[in-house]
Amino acid sequence: MQTTMPTSDDARVERTAQLKMSDEGDLVGTVRVNYVGLEALDRRLGLRNEDETARKKRLEDEVKEWIPAGSEAELTSSPDWKSGNVPLVAEFKLKVPGWISSAGHRALLPTGLFTASEKHMFEHANRVWPVYFRCPFCLVDDITVNLPEGWKVDSQPKGFDRDAKAVQYKLQVESNGSKVRIERRLRSDMVMVGLEQYSILRTFYQTVKTEDEQQIVLQPGGTSAAN
Repeated sequence: MQTTMPTSDDARVERTAQLKMSDEGDLVGTVRVNYVGLEALDRRLGLRNEDETARKKRLEDEVKEWIPAGSEAELTSSPDWKSGNVPLVAEFKLKVPGWISSAGHRALLPTGLFTASEKHMFEHANRVWPVYFRCPFCLVDDITVNLPEGWKVDSQPKGFDRDAKAVQYKLQVESNGSKVRIERRLRSDMVMVGLEQYSILRTFYQTVKTEDEQQIVLQPGGTSAAN
């Protein structure tokens, strides 16, 4: 019997965050995570013999791996673990302290909130073995940050879309008054990458890292454009 190869659309993690930023630069809010297809199946099978406490800790630990060290993630809505053919949906309360940094009279808001676990992928130029991915995957982020009263966006990164057929990275930043929206998509439809193609794969992920480190420049309340 032959089965078809799954695509990245069959293994998606969708992260939708609604956050508020304080004057001190902390982010507080909620994130809804949809595990779709193989991502949902993997977690249901892996945690099928665990109790609710262990499942809760596993999901919280996973979110903490995505966000900066010292951040907090608390599961507030338990997923449906029994259904086998629907997305696994989990909701969390999130707190990310000191997410912005100061730059003179401006503040810098990084775009890559959920990328902590990806920062060190393929750092080394040389590799001994081929690269194996467990399955194709797709990460989709939709992050809304509500700025403090009086704050506004001074400048933002331009949209970026690198589509290399087997892999794709897309970043889009929009602002409207005191609200910033960051949309990010990382897609991979590869399972095995030979050594002869490793440098191409590494270059792609270096580009991803560079784009994830883009900054949104903010003007705090009470700061004039002339300062």
